[in-house]
Amino acid sequence: MKKIVKNLLLLTSLFLMYSCEPKIDIFGGNEHYKFSNSDEIYLFKEYNNVGEIKQFINENNRIVNIEIERYKIERKSTGFLSPGKMYYYDNLVIIFKLTELNSDVCNKIIISISKSKNGKLDSSISIPTSFEDTCGGIMFQYKIPEPIEYEINEINIGNITYENVIILDGTESSRKYLSFFEESEIHNVYFDLKKGIIGFDDSVSNTKFRITN
Repeated sequence: MKKIVKNLLLLTSLFLMYSCEPKIDIFGGNEHYKFSNSDEIYLFKEYNNVGEIKQFINENNRIVNIEIERYKIERKSTGFLSPGKMYYYDNLVIIFKLTELNSDVCNKIIISISKSKNGKLDSSISIPTSFEDTCGGIMFQYKIPEPIEYEINEINIGNITYENVIILDGTESSRKYLSFFEESEIHNVYFDLKKGIIGFDDSVSNTKFRITN
């Protein structure tokens, strides 16, 4: 009996020791590049309330709603087929549902932010284009911190000043415009690098939508 108890204690100790060790992948080391405290201001924490509706209003009091559908940080892998030693990295995905587009597929805005091996943030914003028989889109990309190709603007909305705004040009798309709601042709999206989408311009109604909350 004593021998059985001793063996059980030994097995338990070995299990606990193994559980506390860093997990090492058979295809590489256990390097994991995580978001740092200095990255926090670029992770759009105001979007982590899934189900919340963001409202945008134009000068004719027309309101467009965009719903936060997902906010999740996950550990991703470069994959064992990637060149060099495999490693892990943090990846944030934010998904918005364009509630006023009659599509179950092409009605998402997706923001993706990944921690790169060199310590920078690789960011992209994917916005659908408006076209009836296919799901098109355009992806805008930038890195932080480093000089990006977009001009940084300062925009006032109500009593709030947004100081880090880039303008995403929908006319760069093969369809020549983006779409946030039915029969819209969005040619400019205003995106603050710390606050997210704050406005857009529609060329069909020739009006400017700005965030209300």
